[in-house]
Amino acid sequence: EQLGTQKIILEYKGFTETFAVEVTNNIVGIELIVPNKLIYVKGEELDLTGAKLEVRYQDGSKEEVEITAEMVTGYDKDKVGIHTITVTYKGYTPTFEVTVKNEVVGIEIKSLPIKVKYIKGEMLDLTGSVLEIKYEDGSKEEMEIPEHFVVGYDTTLVGVQTLTVEYKNFR
Repeated sequence: EQLGTQKIILEYKGFTETFAVEVTNNIVGIELIVPNKLIYVKGEELDLTGAKLEVRYQDGSKEEVEITAEMVTGYDKDKVGIHTITVTYKGYTPTFEVTVKNEVVGIEIKSLPIKVKYIKGEMLDLTGSVLEIKYEDGSKEEMEIPEHFVVGYDTTLVGVQTLTVEYKNFR
C-alpha cells in the first residue's frame, strides 16, 4: 500500500528474481473552487486568493491544492472583456471566467431614491435610485445605488442630512 517504486522479490525453487513496480494513486477527479475576486478593472493583476483545486484520488482520499500564478493562463490585465482562465494541474485543465472592465473615470446620480423623507430611526431605502458609472472608453453602466456607497446617513439625527455617494474615489 506504499506509493512509489517498490521492490518485489520472487523466489521459486532456488531461483530469485528482483524487479521494481510503481505503485500509484491516480487522480479520478478535480473540482475547481474559484477565487474570491472575479471582476477586475483594466490594469489589475489577477488575484487568486481563495482559488483551490479539490483533487480526488482512486483510493477515496482528497487533497486541497492552492492555485498559483504558475498554474494559470488566459489572463491579460490590459484587455477589457471576459477572460477564460485555464488552470493546469497534472494533466487536468479546469477553467473559470473573470471580467476585466475599463477604468472608472466618473460617476453621476441620474435619479434620487423614491423615498427622501424619513422618521428618526428608519433605515435608508435607496429603491429607485440610479447611479451612472462612466468608463475610460466612453461606455456607461447604470445601477441602483448600493447602501455601502452612501456616506453620511445617521438614523439618530433629526433634520436635513447631506448624503454623499462614493465609488472608486469619485463623489
